[in-house]
Amino acid sequence: MIRGLAAAALCLVPAASAALDLPSGAVRAAESAERFGTYALPVGPWTDAGLPTELLEGRVELTAWHVPGTATTLELLAPLRDRLAAEGYESVFDCATEACGGFDFRYEMRVLPEPEMHVNLGDFRFHAAPARPGDLQTAGTGGPAAAAENAQPGLLPGSDPAAAAAAPGTLAATLDATGRAVLADLSFETGSSRLAAGAFPSLDALAAYMAANPGRRITLVGHTDASGALEPNVALSRARARAVRERLIADYGVDAGRIAADGVGYLMPLAPNVTDEGRALNRRVEAVVTSTD
Repeated sequence: MIRGLAAAALCLVPAASAALDLPSGAVRAAESAERFGTYALPVGPWTDAGLPTELLEGRVELTAWHVPGTATTLELLAPLRDRLAAEGYESVFDCATEACGGFDFRYEMRVLPEPEMHVNLGDFRFHAAPARPGDLQTAGTGGPAAAAENAQPGLLPGSDPAAAAAAPGTLAATLDATGRAVLADLSFETGSSRLAAGAFPSLDALAAYMAANPGRRITLVGHTDASGALEPNVALSRARARAVRERLIADYGVDAGRIAADGVGYLMPLAPNVTDEGRALNRRVEAVVTSTD
């Protein structure tokens, strides 16, 4: 298994950033840099009033690392947090999953996009530590991501083929292993949020998973391809996820309190949107385990 690790640095003036101690075998998966940009630093958890941030300006560097092994998010983050403290950085905000604000925190903050930086919505941590004038270091661990050696043709390096193509018979195992799974057999009317009539084996499997794990909660996340503007795509993806939620509640008796629904439009592609095959992969609804127990 590969676990995802994100490190972001913002330097307000030329200065050497702290040399973060990364686990052995860590591979740089993606990075971006702006000579002069802005970064909205989360300084508290997400609430109904939104995400409290402090807007900073300067050089912005974002880096995603893939780390081999099965270390927990805390085991990954703790040595980085300790190193920042040793370098003189003082923590201003530190949180884990639901204490951060869960799903809403993740999508309000800025990290590198999927699939290079996959954040498990049920298991992630965030740490922000500005200290010496001109320097800011943030680090976060994002939970299970994909093993590069398992990549399938048409998927971006680092994407999760197991989650992308979870057959109904393996859906439970995929959810346990990666924390998310695509409900790959769902069918919607073109341009509509209406879920087609009939049975879907993936919903049978998901309902069985929920029954077998009564303490688990999930969020259904809708996704689209990149055709059209973002706002209507987000609305469509959210509506499709809600349609799936309603079907699970009405037809399978899943407790409404254990299943949420939202959508992110085209912001988290599994594959490039430049081919018909890639766009088809990107149009999907995923089940994401959001329990932390």
